[in-house]
Amino acid sequence: MISTSNNRSNPEFRAFDLRRQRGRTLIELVISIAIGLVIVAGVASLYLSSSQVSRVANQVGAAEDGGQLAMFVLGDAIRMAGFGEIVGSSATSRLGQTQFAGPQLRACSNGTFTNPWATPPDVTCVPSGLPNGPDQLLISFQSNNVKASPQGALADCLGQAFDPFDPTHVTTVDNFGGPSVINVPIATSVFGINGTGEFSCRGKFGLTTQAFLGNAANFKVFFGFDNVRNGATGTGVVDLVPMARQWADAATVNAAGGGGPVILGSAQASPWDNVVSVLVCVTVVTNQRGLTTSAATTRARCPETAAEVATGVDGGGNPLTVVDNDGFIRRTFSQVFAVRANAGAFAAFN
Repeated sequence: MISTSNNRSNPEFRAFDLRRQRGRTLIELVISIAIGLVIVAGVASLYLSSSQVSRVANQVGAAEDGGQLAMFVLGDAIRMAGFGEIVGSSATSRLGQTQFAGPQLRACSNGTFTNPWATPPDVTCVPSGLPNGPDQLLISFQSNNVKASPQGALADCLGQAFDPFDPTHVTTVDNFGGPSVINVPIATSVFGINGTGEFSCRGKFGLTTQAFLGNAANFKVFFGFDNVRNGATGTGVVDLVPMARQWADAATVNAAGGGGPVILGSAQASPWDNVVSVLVCVTVVTNQRGLTTSAATTRARCPETAAEVATGVDGGGNPLTVVDNDGFIRRTFSQVFAVRANAGAFAAFN
């Protein structure tokens, strides 16, 4: 039997034992670290790419939701503009046939109203002084019956209902020359971009303001205007089918004069009674950067003139687009809504 001590003293045994106990070489260690760094860099790159995609998707989703909400609220209000309790019997004229009174639809191009909550409302415009700045839009309608029994109040843009017997929320009118004066509840909503860049609506006679979108880059309004009917004063023309014959901004409608007849001998009270459709455009911007600031993106923009609405291109024949490179994501939403109280069979252009 060979003793252990003798084996350990054997040079061959000692060489084998040293080979068995030794670690990795420096070259092997460097190679292992390099491979590990490559793997970590790949995983980190994949994570950052996925994170950016997720961030962009979230920002785009938020902008899409905000724009759709704005279109829903605006469309619902515009379709109600000028609504009134029907009492008259004419089949061709809204004027004098309902209990609604006051400006059913007004707008300011690149400006704001002076005081739409005054009595009577002061809807003259105060220019913003900004090139192609945001517009402001006022919409009013009768919110409850006064001739017949109340049938449930219609709300303003904030969902606030009106009490027909509340003297702070009525307009005193009598469209029929009767012996008594009637207090008619009128719901009024004013849409626009406030001083902090929020797309908001002020309702209930100016007592409450609510922001619908945290960030809005622009808000533009244009009108499908029946300029033929508006210019028919004294001609004996009977226009039974009001039609949007041109696109116009608020300044053009205001300057159009005092309207033409709806039926023979019945003069329009305002050129705004010949607005049969409204195009609204809102540009929504995210409140966080979703892209690197060096990433230039091309997007659609709101039209800035009635000519751009009609043609779909700018003065140079170029598409209505703009390039952004600040990292914020913007989406532009545009839609045409009929003013049911004014429109006939053709509310928009064909």
